[in-house]
Amino acid sequence: PRNITAPPMSGYEIGETFDVVPYALSAIQYFLQSEENLSLAAKYQIGFSNSDKDYGKARISDLGFIAEIKDGVKGFRVFGGGGMGGVARSGILIEEFISTEEIYKYIDAMKKLLNEQAGTESAGMKVRTRHLLNKVGDDEFIRYFRNSLSAENKQYTVNLKQLEKIEECNEVEHNIEDWIIKTSVRGKYALEYKPKGGNIDNTKIELLVELTDKLDYKTIIRVGMEQNILIIGIKIEDIDKFKEILGEELYTNSVPRVVSCTGN
Repeated sequence: PRNITAPPMSGYEIGETFDVVPYALSAIQYFLQSEENLSLAAKYQIGFSNSDKDYGKARISDLGFIAEIKDGVKGFRVFGGGGMGGVARSGILIEEFISTEEIYKYIDAMKKLLNEQAGTESAGMKVRTRHLLNKVGDDEFIRYFRNSLSAENKQYTVNLKQLEKIEECNEVEHNIEDWIIKTSVRGKYALEYKPKGGNIDNTKIELLVELTDKLDYKTIIRVGMEQNILIIGIKIEDIDKFKEILGEELYTNSVPRVVSCTGN
């Protein structure tokens, strides 16, 4: 696939449904197991989101999963046919709820639909699910997808990697400035580095990594989808150390964000 995305704050975002990063990582590993997935007929973008805010861009992906809990069971709402670039559009709801154990089956079904579309003489360069959706309409697109889904008869087991989590600390809660992000872990905060023009300064990154290595507690650095970097799990007394390295790019919103490319 072109990419598999998840919100960079997933696992630490206040109010999230549940952490979707383990499922996104699992989907990546599932794809890498098969050589045929390394040469697909078209771009295949998959998004996982930890809440309806959809910071994982599930609704604008070829296939999107948004975290949902139904009767105490973790699962996903499923969207399909979305995408950015030329003729951008949101995807449509394909399923109200599937269990977490069904994600591989849905990934394979959408891949099958893409490959079938690529095999048609009229497809040309428009081998993207959003072009098919625009061409045939919602009901027919869902019918095509469910035909592909019914053809997937093999048994699937979703393997999740256990991620080391950030530990809470017993500090009192602080009043913080709006450029400091409060996390769901007590006493820990996050910062967003938004380099001007999207151009990351290598020296700043080296200093950032050096600083996090010196801390006596675990932090996480994640790259976002808007040419931004999130540093998660910082104690309040260490915020100024990061500010000294990253400067105003921690708290300015004046730089336009990159949200799409031209593409087809």
